[in-house]
Amino acid sequence: PQYFQYIQTAKAQAVTANFKMAVDAVTNAYAATNNGQVSNVYTTLNGQAAKDIADPVYGRGTPAFLVTGGAPVCGQVAITSSVISAAGPASVTLTVGTTGCSGSLGTSIAAALSSAQFPHAASSGVVVTQNGSVQN
Repeated sequence: PQYFQYIQTAKAQAVTANFKMAVDAVTNAYAATNNGQVSNVYTTLNGQAAKDIADPVYGRGTPAFLVTGGAPVCGQVAITSSVISAAGPASVTLTVGTTGCSGSLGTSIAAALSSAQFPHAASSGVVVTQNGSVQN
């Protein structure tokens, strides 16, 4: 239908916003380790119920963020570690799932991420290291 492109673009932009938020959360968690803080990025992002923020593609019941243990579905942001402390991990990789996206939604998500300076988010991922650097 004629409105599909607008809906698709909004979903891709929402996924991109979630990805930026996840990168910021991991970067901030690493910064907090300098003060001896231990951060659980998963609960910070998803909320206590783990589903407070829903995947923009699937909606309620599917969390927007996933910590390793499964492949992310379309629109989910996967993070390789939930707990970040001075002891590690040395880096965290974040990726966005495009598997199972209908039509060209996966391509739209990848394009939106690329335009937000994360060209590898939907493929090999973005790495945030302990010193706070973000390798796009």
